[in-house]
Amino acid sequence: MLAQGCLLLTMFLLPLIFGTSFNAVIFILMTGCLVALLVIPARERQEPATRTAQELLQRFDSVHLMNGTQFEYFMADLFKAMGYRTSVLGGAGDQGVDILLTKGDQKIVVQCKNYAKPVGNRPVQEVYTGSTYHGGTEAWVVAPRGYTSGAVELAKRANVQLYDARTIRGWINQLP
Repeated sequence: MLAQGCLLLTMFLLPLIFGTSFNAVIFILMTGCLVALLVIPARERQEPATRTAQELLQRFDSVHLMNGTQFEYFMADLFKAMGYRTSVLGGAGDQGVDILLTKGDQKIVVQCKNYAKPVGNRPVQEVYTGSTYHGGTEAWVVAPRGYTSGAVELAKRANVQLYDARTIRGWINQLP
């Protein structure tokens, strides 16, 4: 974003400094805007460095086609690549926890929701309860489509972390 701002500022200053014609000014502005909108974001986009990260990113691009169980296993694979020991619970009797993550003293309980719309309060309530049941040190809900404002407010009060598609993509791009 900073690079785009600098480029746009430069485009406005060049005509003033060099006194070019009106047509040249328009050409410089249009070219600069095109570069700022297309080229710079592509350069700033971080591509995954490892084969595992590339595979996970490719799978993430089809996340909207995954059913709930497939999404849970996708997330477990991602968390494993991030260095967590994972255990997929899912299904009846999971007490609102789809995945258990452990790393050192951390025991994180995760509820995964791959809904077509933002997630409401219920998954936040379930993972909060599941955290108590499983002795979690943290509780997370992962939902690519985001959350309703009620879910966000409840999560703040219950100390439940909410993660969406942007976070998932960021995790993939940060893999070693």
